[in-house]
Amino acid sequence: MVFSDGSPLPDDTIMGLAEFMQNNGCAYRWTPGKFVIVDNSVTYHSRQPFNGVRRVLAAIGKDEKEVSQGQTHLVL
Repeated sequence: MVFSDGSPLPDDTIMGLAEFMQNNGCAYRWTPGKFVIVDNSVTYHSRQPFNGVRRVLAAIGKDEKEVSQGQTHLVL
């Protein structure tokens, strides 16, 4: 990983980020008919082990939609 000028991030910074991600990740219990939308501009998606059939549907959005703090649902 590098800064915008191309210089490398210090190892302790990368390790701190890895620890933060490990401590602050969340996992959803998948059940039939449920889905999760992941906005890759503000979060990362998991690389945790997964049992079962993985089906990924993806789309690239255009524009932005305002989301308020604490909002739990978004109509697309």
